[in-house]
Amino acid sequence: MIQMMTRFKTAVLFCTLSMGCNNGPKKKPNDKIKDAGLITQELTSLCFRRVDGLLGQDTSSIHLVFYVDKVSGDFNHIPHEKDSRKGTIAGTLKGKQVNALWTFMQEGTTDTLSVEFLLTDRGLLQKTFGIDKQTGRQKLTDTSTFTIAYQKIDCK
Repeated sequence: MIQMMTRFKTAVLFCTLSMGCNNGPKKKPNDKIKDAGLITQELTSLCFRRVDGLLGQDTSSIHLVFYVDKVSGDFNHIPHEKDSRKGTIAGTLKGKQVNALWTFMQEGTTDTLSVEFLLTDRGLLQKTFGIDKQTGRQKLTDTSTFTIAYQKIDCK
């Protein structure tokens, strides 16, 4: 009888412990980014900059904030003595690719544009835009390629 009671208590204790435990450690929001090899520290944001133009006066900056498979942040394109585009991006991370919608202000008007980025060991690549022949607006096309390069910088 005592032996049966001990086995019962052991079984109840085992069931209680196994129900109270998770099936392994919970992943933190950044673990997906770390698993993809994108960061090596406990970071949730990455920053990038591109300087181009004839005299190196055109600047684009991107600040990406990662949370699991969601991406948000700021994207500013500021050409020298031309109309700038400043705004926010919101999208998703799949592997090392970011697909997002850029909502920006240009010449006092709010507009949107789909953007795609590829995270690399050295920085960030952006897909080029084509022109929609019917609307005259920029857009991602079937021939868009990841050729616009940004350097990784420290986030301020």
